[in-house]
Amino acid sequence: MIAERASSVVALLVCMLLGLASSQDARAQPAGGYQQSCRDTSVQGNTLRSSCKDRGGNFRSTTLIDFSQCEGDIFNDDGVLRCSRGAPAPAGSYRGSCEQIRVEGNDLLANCRSRRGNLIGARLSDWRQCISEIANNDGMLQCRRAEAVPPGSYRATCDEVVVDGADLRANCLDGPSRRVRSTLVNFAACSGEIFNHSGQLRCSHGGLPPGGSYARSCNMAWRDGDSLNAVCNDADGRPRQTSIEGISACRSEISNSNGRLTCVKGTGTLPRATTRAAARTSSSNQRAFRRHVDPATSSIGRRAWTTLANAGR
Repeated sequence: MIAERASSVVALLVCMLLGLASSQDARAQPAGGYQQSCRDTSVQGNTLRSSCKDRGGNFRSTTLIDFSQCEGDIFNDDGVLRCSRGAPAPAGSYRGSCEQIRVEGNDLLANCRSRRGNLIGARLSDWRQCISEIANNDGMLQCRRAEAVPPGSYRATCDEVVVDGADLRANCLDGPSRRVRSTLVNFAACSGEIFNHSGQLRCSHGGLPPGGSYARSCNMAWRDGDSLNAVCNDADGRPRQTSIEGISACRSEISNSNGRLTCVKGTGTLPRATTRAAARTSSSNQRAFRRHVDPATSSIGRRAWTTLANAGR
């Protein structure tokens, strides 16, 4: 009698424990769209198990390991449990015509509708490189990607360089250690090299800088239409930011006068000696300014860069 009662108590306890475990599993099941087309779902540790309906209407056993790491919805993809891992799915117009969207590493995957309304499995590799909205184009995930960055001495002192449409953006040093965000608009129109001038991306527009004796004591020169900009040493060797407008009207070579760019302007004819001197220096100066001397490659540039940075503080 006592043995029978003990056996009954043990059986009752077992049933209660099984029911409690089943109840805990049911409560632990994560929410998600998969619940609409899956059945016999259970949780074992951090693994989600279920039987999910595929497109043919058949139920298939499926397992999702480490479901707690999922970002966003858990869904049924043709009889397989899936979710995004590592990052939530990015925004974009594709979400209006794609479903079962997920991120796997650097790839974005989804089932997207074609123009005929059919669902097509789509993958977009390296979606973080997109610089435009992600869209569904006839069942394919597409976006505009950052183009290859142009060459130039700026790359020695700038980082996080990206091409955004027609613009070039980067974080550039404006002194020995501080970086600032800089944008060069319509960089494809640059004449010659792109360089870093005190934290700002610069290049010549409208042609290369003209020749002149100023090239011997000036650096970081760039042309902006009919203007010439440069950093020139004064009589004491201190760098000065200077510019001269209307360079097309110069009747002499451009020179550095105590840290200022100057030239003789007018319509008269220059003496032959002045004209010949300008001609002799033109070729060598053009070669020098094609390099657009950069602080990273010139001792003069480094001194100018440091002095200008300290003066601005």
